[in-house]
Amino acid sequence: MTEQEILYSLLEVIRNSEITEDDKTTEAFLRNLIHMYRADAIKDELTIADELYQTVEIPFLAKSKEKGFYESTRLPDILFNTNRGGIIVNDEYGRELPVVPKEEALLSQKSRFYQPLYIAYVQSNKLVIIANVKKLLTENPINRALIKTLEGVNPKIEINCILTNPNDSPSYDWRSTPFPFPGNKIAEMKQKILRREFGIMSEVKRDEIQNARADNIIYQDESKLYK
Repeated sequence: MTEQEILYSLLEVIRNSEITEDDKTTEAFLRNLIHMYRADAIKDELTIADELYQTVEIPFLAKSKEKGFYESTRLPDILFNTNRGGIIVNDEYGRELPVVPKEEALLSQKSRFYQPLYIAYVQSNKLVIIANVKKLLTENPINRALIKTLEGVNPKIEINCILTNPNDSPSYDWRSTPFPFPGNKIAEMKQKILRREFGIMSEVKRDEIQNARADNIIYQDESKLYK
């Protein structure tokens, strides 16, 4: 289900309830509510659904090549749940780089028994990767690929993350891209919005809005939603 479909299904219920406050039925207001309630639901989750993740490409700078520290430019705002999930970093072969708290990442480099080839943490809204450069360069080509990426011209790494604002992903189109939220929880989210924000205690109608009817709602509200 797209964000646009969620918005217009809310709008349909609101209009049928004869709520006439124009400032509460604008596109910007309703989209802000949808994003806010999505964020609240994610923070309370113990497990993270795959649908929540979006892809962004992050440029990197060598913070200290000698010590194997590489720091990204500023990350978009990322949502973390109670288990601190919310970001996944993969190398170009699809292998996941562990993202851990800073203290854990730094301690791992002091271990006499095991030092990971690479590990990452978030600090000041930037992603820092610590790479065991010497060990990586003596490994097979798959492991060397990470160093080549980080030390190449205009290095960038693709990450999957839970964005506070879904629009921060270049590939997201709120009118056509599936909304990054578990489909089986959308109805519950809409019910909370209607009950808490509009005082509507009715059950939300089915998500599969008929195209013709949705188009009619869009047409009728175009002047208000797109002004």
